[in-house]
Amino acid sequence: MDYRFGVVGVFTNSASQVLVCERSNRPGAWQFPQGGIDAGETPDQAMQREASEELGSDQFKILRKSADLTQYDFPEDATFPIAKKFRGQKHCWFHLEFIGSGSPNLEQSDGEFQSYKWVSVQDSLDHVIDWKKEAYKHGLKILGFWE
Repeated sequence: MDYRFGVVGVFTNSASQVLVCERSNRPGAWQFPQGGIDAGETPDQAMQREASEELGSDQFKILRKSADLTQYDFPEDATFPIAKKFRGQKHCWFHLEFIGSGSPNLEQSDGEFQSYKWVSVQDSLDHVIDWKKEAYKHGLKILGFWE
């Protein structure tokens, strides 16, 4: 099986915190906003669409995009639908920020997330499911959040 290509968005605020979101279908599973790249879309377009859908706001801007991709494999016992189609995911990473009075508005989103919070970059890794953790560390590194 192949990997699904997608995007991951790391939103930062003025306190240098990052946004993590709790999945609606898996309470306790936190992640950065992410999603697949649709046919005919560029990674930038996919990031704009996914962030708007998942966060209910289009009041943000891209600050940086990674040149490298990260990847992870789904666990062998995964039962969620995407794991039946793909071995795992490869992601292009983006650093973004909300503009003006923009912020997540989950009431206007597609419902993928039930809550969100701002945490330190280091603390964000404590919230991520184990099998994504190495890819998240690498993604944060290639965006320059640490060496």
